[in-house]
Amino acid sequence: MSDFSNSIPQTYVAWRHCITVDCGIPLTFDFVNARIAVLTYEKNDFSTNARLTRGEAQTNPGENETSTPSYLLLNLGAQYRISRLGDADILLFANGKNMLNENIRNATSYLRNFAPNPGRSAEVGIRMSY
Repeated sequence: MSDFSNSIPQTYVAWRHCITVDCGIPLTFDFVNARIAVLTYEKNDFSTNARLTRGEAQTNPGENETSTPSYLLLNLGAQYRISRLGDADILLFANGKNMLNENIRNATSYLRNFAPNPGRSAEVGIRMSY
């Protein structure tokens, strides 16, 4: 019986190189590179945040898969903590998601060809914790 241990990749990096480079087979659901920038401002009981995510295009999809375009995702939020009311904490908040209204197709989603991520949305609310 022969020993195949020298021909079988022993690490993830070696295995990935063997599949994608040596055999020329793109891996299914290859994760898309994303760049994220977050800005936060806090003062006393008030805080705001802005999160900008840039997703790179998936240009080398696996067999029987479709490529996905790049996107910019901007989410905004603000919250104000009202002083305690008895034993309860009260928080007022407002959030905006996908403020650029991008058509985002998640490269790792089985539904990317049928249902993109949600478009622009907003929520305003009161949260009480006790």
